[in-house]
Amino acid sequence: MPIQPADRPWGRATTLEGFAALHDHLMGTQYRQALLEPGPGDVIISPFAKSGTTWLQHIAHGLRSRGDMGFEEISFAVPCLDYPHPLGVDLNAPQGFEPRLFMTHSNWHDVPKGARYIAAFRNPKHVIVSYYRMLENWFFEPGAIDLDAFALYFVPPDGVLDDWWLHMVSWWEQRANPAVLLLSYEEMVADLPGTVRSIAALMGIAPTDDLLDIVVRQSSRDFMLAHAHQFDERGLRRLAEQEIGLPFDSDAVKVTPGADKRRYRLSPEVDAAFDAVWRSQVEPRTGLASYDDLRLAVRARNPG
Repeated sequence: MPIQPADRPWGRATTLEGFAALHDHLMGTQYRQALLEPGPGDVIISPFAKSGTTWLQHIAHGLRSRGDMGFEEISFAVPCLDYPHPLGVDLNAPQGFEPRLFMTHSNWHDVPKGARYIAAFRNPKHVIVSYYRMLENWFFEPGAIDLDAFALYFVPPDGVLDDWWLHMVSWWEQRANPAVLLLSYEEMVADLPGTVRSIAALMGIAPTDDLLDIVVRQSSRDFMLAHAHQFDERGLRRLAEQEIGLPFDSDAVKVTPGADKRRYRLSPEVDAAFDAVWRSQVEPRTGLASYDDLRLAVRARNPG
C-alpha cells in the first residue's frame, strides 16, 4: 500500500519529516537486487546517486552498441537493479547488446558479486546539492525544505559510516581488484576521451578511433541535453508516482545545464559537518585527508 505522509497525503512533501517518509519508503530495501545472477561478462555500474550514473550508463551502452540511441529511456537499455519488480524487468534475460549492463547505487558490500564493476565518486557536497535539485518539485514542493536542513539529514550520527561515506570507502577498498574500475565525476568532466577508454578497457572492448569519436560525441553535455527525454529516469518516476502518490507532472530530469550556485550554496555549518564526517569516518579508513586527495588518487590509477 502506498504510504500517506502526515503533512500532505498523496502529494509532494512540504516538510523534511514528510520527505523522509517518502524517501525511506521508496529508497528502502524492498526492491533490492536479489534476483540477479551475474556472470563474469556482465558489467554493473554502481556510483552513488548524482555521481554520473546516467552518464556512465550512456557511455557503456554506446561502447557496446556503436552509439545506439533506439532506447526509450536509458534505464530501459541499462536496467536498474534497485527496482526490478515494479519496473517489470527480467534481470537474467539476454539484453540487446553485449556485454550485459546493469546499474545500481549499492556499495561494494551489497552489490551482487561475480561481475565487473564501475564505481564513480563525486565530492559529497556537490552530490547533496545535485540530489536536492533533482528531488525538488518531485519529492517535495519547491522551496518547502531548506537546503541546509536537507543536507544535514544525510549526515550520519557520530561513529556511524553510512550513505555516501560508506559507499566511497567500500569501493575504495576494492581499488586493487582487477574487476573494478574506479572513476571520479570531476575527472570524467576533465577528460571524457580518457574516461571512455578506461570504461572500454574494463568492458573488454578495444575501441577504434571511429567508435571512440561516436561515444565521446554522444556523451557530451550538449548531445545529452538535446536528447534529455531519453535520460529522464521515466521508469523510476512512474514507480514513485504509483508507490507514494506523487503528482504525475513530476520533473526529475537527469541532464541539466547546471545549478545556480547563488541559490544552491551550502552554509559554512554544513561544510563543517561534512568535513567532520570525513575526518572521523573516512580518513582513518583510507589515509586520505580530503575528497581532493581521493580524486587525485583515482586519477593516478587511471592515467588515460
